[in-house]
Amino acid sequence: MTSDFSRQAFGSFGKLGPGTRVAGYLIEEQVGAGGMAVVFRAHDEVLGRPAAVKVIAPSMADDEEFRARFLRESRAAAAVRSVHIVPVYAAGEADGLLYIATQYVAGGDLATLLRRAGGRLSPQRAASLVTQVASALDAAHAAGLVHRDVKPQNVLIDALPEQPEHAYLADFGLSKGTQSTGLTTPGQFLGTPEYCAPEQIKSDRVDGRTDQYALGCLAFVLLTGSLPFHRQEIVATLWAHLQDPVPRVNALRPELPAAVDGVITRALAKSPADRYARCGEFAAALQQALAPARPATARSGGSWLDQYDALRADEPARSLAASGPPAASRPPWELPAASPRPSATHAAGPPLTTASALPAPAASPRFRRPGKSLVIAAAVATVAVLAVGVVALLGFLKPDPVSYNARVLADASYNFDNPEAMAADGDRIWVINNSGSVTELKATDGSLIQTLSGYIYGFKEPSGIAVADGHVWITNYTGNSVTELNADNGSWIRTISGSQYGFNTPEGIAADGAHLWITNFTSNSVTELNASSGAWIRTISGGHYGFDNPDGITADGTHVWVANTDEGADTLTELNAADGSWVQTLNDINAQCMVVYGGHLWVAGALSVAELSLSDGSTIRTVSEVGDNYSGGAGAAGIVVDGTDIWAANQGGWLTELNARDGTVLRTLPGSTNHFGTPAGIAVRGTQVFVSDNKSVTELTVG
Repeated sequence: MTSDFSRQAFGSFGKLGPGTRVAGYLIEEQVGAGGMAVVFRAHDEVLGRPAAVKVIAPSMADDEEFRARFLRESRAAAAVRSVHIVPVYAAGEADGLLYIATQYVAGGDLATLLRRAGGRLSPQRAASLVTQVASALDAAHAAGLVHRDVKPQNVLIDALPEQPEHAYLADFGLSKGTQSTGLTTPGQFLGTPEYCAPEQIKSDRVDGRTDQYALGCLAFVLLTGSLPFHRQEIVATLWAHLQDPVPRVNALRPELPAAVDGVITRALAKSPADRYARCGEFAAALQQALAPARPATARSGGSWLDQYDALRADEPARSLAASGPPAASRPPWELPAASPRPSATHAAGPPLTTASALPAPAASPRFRRPGKSLVIAAAVATVAVLAVGVVALLGFLKPDPVSYNARVLADASYNFDNPEAMAADGDRIWVINNSGSVTELKATDGSLIQTLSGYIYGFKEPSGIAVADGHVWITNYTGNSVTELNADNGSWIRTISGSQYGFNTPEGIAADGAHLWITNFTSNSVTELNASSGAWIRTISGGHYGFDNPDGITADGTHVWVANTDEGADTLTELNAADGSWVQTLNDINAQCMVVYGGHLWVAGALSVAELSLSDGSTIRTVSEVGDNYSGGAGAAGIVVDGTDIWAANQGGWLTELNARDGTVLRTLPGSTNHFGTPAGIAVRGTQVFVSDNKSVTELTVG
């Protein structure tokens, strides 16, 4: 794969930053970073206009073959005549840096537009945008170029007042000649798995029909809100492109004409020979399928194909796009970053807001290092998730004193994809899926409300969740960001970038009303944000406060407790919530998950549940009746409070209910007979207990 330096500002190379210059362009702000380049908003000092300046990664620029191809194809792309390709201002080398300067499009990209529209577009709007992109692609193909990375992030939308939406095809950084294959240098696959044509995956000859396949995938997303061939693993996604049938658009959106299925299926044919001859023909067929009763001629005269050709009217040659809009409109998750943490996460994200037409393959449990558990915590009004390890041999278990019923929420409509942490708010349950989505359930009956895709909403590998005061906050481990949603309807509010706010690989998150507290696993710190505005307040270094690789966290407005269980460190640090100052650090506390209740801190570890005093951190009691017989080798999976009861789940396969007044064990339910094999998260509302187990969610009705 290509090298990735998106985790750090380009200024770390000692070259660029606000106020510096590249070839006459004054750098103002970094607005994007990916595996191949960093993009800046800049000011053209000669012509006095804004510009987007993309600077290629030094590791790529040092490759003479890549350098020659980049310069050659930048010039070729700049010569393409299309009103739907972003104009190129300049390209070349300056002070040892390989760069390209283009028109700056501040309106945002298609991924952002999708997110704001709720995940999918109206048929007419989708067809219009597909037609515009098709005209740009056919213009590039006529010039002998294949884009090879058509996706929503590479389509910029210029929305001017009282003007129709104008789409620009952006980022020809992967473009190659029509005789080229999918590989550049050995071991370097360039493209986005969710949009890759079979011939690109197999490194066969690519041509304009390869881009048509990606455009077909894009059209599928615009119309349905789902990716046609998304799978949990990248390899499985690529295999689906090669072997699996095309899912039916009409099955996901029944109100659309049935003819749309035939059009999309042809564009996504496995063999290029079975697709349309050019992208414009595909776009015209899609228009006709979506408006079958519309006359064959439009206001401007001529067929749909004539209208499409009119979009390609001659214009001064300019092309090749910037990587995207500014930070204010381009969310940070659009450029993926590598993660040091082992993960099954794919690069481009999960299905969007509707259920997949095909059942996803069974997810395998995510690997965790010994002593390291994904920890999510929240405040008194917030349910803490990911907690406890209390298990035992059957002979030592207390009998279940009351009845309960269990059912598994696992059919295709739920769209679970490696579900992990959970949180409850009112009558709703929120489940984060490790591979990149959040599912909202109704607590009263377990019915599906919606599934929100991190691909659109900004969390590609959600790692922590907190719910409070009508808001949902989700940490994104690989994207170094926090996304805030409206808990009433799941709408996106904001995504906060860690590169600007001082957090890196965020793990746990807690909300105490006015503030958010976030643990940063690899940077050994805790970041405090204003919960109302998302503004940064402070970042607290673990080196001074006694935590290293922190994961779990909980807060109650007065105290903040930070857990460190990685590599067996087993410490618990208390901070003053008012100013973030250090209060104390407790040793030998395996606090994989925590929850505050009744003036006490309940801590779940691998072998027991401990009740601590909030005032001084002293241990009131340790509940290890079943933990003494623990033999599963797994850690805590979840601990929550409901009424006067504490519910604790263990990855070894047990769910235990404790009396919060005296710590007595009320019941222990084995997952083997209750449909949750390996608990990963837990949430409780009234008589409903929800347990996730890396492949489904089990709802228990207890009485």
